[in-house]
This record gives sequence, structure tokens and C-alpha cells, in this order.
Amino acid sequence: MIINKNEIEKLFQYYFECKQDQIKWEYDHLTRNPLVSYSEMTDKSFIESIFSSDERNRSNNINYNCIDVSDYEGANIIHDLNKPVKSELYSKFDFIYDGSCIDNVFDPACFVINISKMLKPNGRTIILTHSSLYPGAFVMLSPEWLFSYFAVNNYKYCTVIVSSTKYEKSWLNSKTDFFEYSPSFTRNPNYNRFIASQSDSILLTFAIAQKGDESTNTEKPIQLHYANNVQNELVYSKYELWKKQYTEIKTLKIKDPIPRLPLDSDHFTYLGSSS
Repeated sequence: MIINKNEIEKLFQYYFECKQDQIKWEYDHLTRNPLVSYSEMTDKSFIESIFSSDERNRSNNINYNCIDVSDYEGANIIHDLNKPVKSELYSKFDFIYDGSCIDNVFDPACFVINISKMLKPNGRTIILTHSSLYPGAFVMLSPEWLFSYFAVNNYKYCTVIVSSTKYEKSWLNSKTDFFEYSPSFTRNPNYNRFIASQSDSILLTFAIAQKGDESTNTEKPIQLHYANNVQNELVYSKYELWKKQYTEIKTLKIKDPIPRLPLDSDHFTYLGSSS
């Protein structure tokens, strides 16, 4: 994690109602992160703290695994996610979190297929990726890219959230606006792609998805601009179905007037902003 101890404690207290003694501190002394930033906490202890902050999980033994191309950051499963995972990893995990690894690989399609294969039926995943130019990102993925994948593979549930952040005093203190992605939009003959692409914010996309008993892994969607009516109707119907299951993010505050929509498009609905 690239935020310091005080900011991490605030994060856990605000979003997860986690007390200081419930945070499973494990300091990062092995990687270059503490040398080039003010990182202090390992990814492993961050994830374990999130689960232990929930009363339902404190009595459970969380079996944490990390997959990476090397063991440099403490991974216990060594694999290049540009390549298909081995069959012994199929249907192995209840929850898979990708904290912006998908935008650091050459083949994000293979990456997301691997995640799907490793999930158990009814397992859940959260995938975070950069959707605007950002130093260090290998690729940038659109909200549609992730949403369409989970739709054509018949997932039980998916919502795609886009965050727009303008840097202020620090990462945690920067104000962030959140928007829900929809495959539907209103055509505007006066739409200006050049103006829509100009922004001083960082855009991140969060896909939150649950696999079903009948979900597939390897169906590859066609971009909606070019897809046939069968795929488009499937994607739109999935959105209407999943929208009914959406849970409000209660910690968000509503701005008035609402902030600028990403890409000036009603593909996005304003949900609220961090306080």
C-alpha cells in the first residue's frame, strides 16, 4: 500500500469500522516501495484486515493467497497471468481481489479469464483498473470492456463503478466522485470527443462481480458499437437485471450541482462523492 500508517487507520475506521487493534499490521521491508514512497503496509495484511474488520469473519480462518510473476512481493503462487493458469487453480477461491494488476499485464483478456476460472461458483471478484492515462499503467481499460465480459459470460451479478479523483493534499484527502456505468446512452449530435477527453482527474474503474453456477469463462464480447443485436440485447438485459440488485454506497455525499460526468456521457450516473 502506498499510504502511510495514519491514513490507513483513518481508511479502516471510516469505511470498515475497524478499530486500531483489529488492523493486522505487517510492514513492507522487502520491496522498493518504502524507498520510493511512504509505503508501510503489505498487501497481505491490508486484505486480511478488511476481512477481520467484519464480525462475521473474525472467527474464521482466512486462507490468503497471492499470485504474481515472481516472489518479490511475497506471493506464494508464482505464475505469469498473461498465460493460462493451471487446472489445479480452477474453482479454488471464494474471493479474488485485483488491485490494479490487470493494467500491468500485456494480455488483460487472458488475465480476466484466469480470474474467472479460479473463482468458485458464487465466488466474487473486485477488479480495479486505470481508465485514463496514468504513469506506470501498461494498458488502460474502459468500463465497457469489463462490464461486457461479465455480461456475455452470464455472471450472476456485476456492477461497474468509475471514480474520478482530483489530487489535493494527499491520496486519502483528495475528493473523489463516483459514477455507475451503464451500456445505454443518449446520442448527441453535438457531442465533442476532443472536449470530452480532456480532464484533470484520474479515472479508475471498479468491477464488482459474482460468478453463477451457469457462468462461463472464455466468451469474448464484441465492442457494443460493432456487436450484433443478440449481444447488445444480452448486455442491456443484464444491466437491467443487475441494477435491481445494486446496493447504495451509504458513505457517499451528494454534491449540488452534480460534478462533470466522465467523458461528458450519460453512460454514467452520479452516485455521490467522498467527504
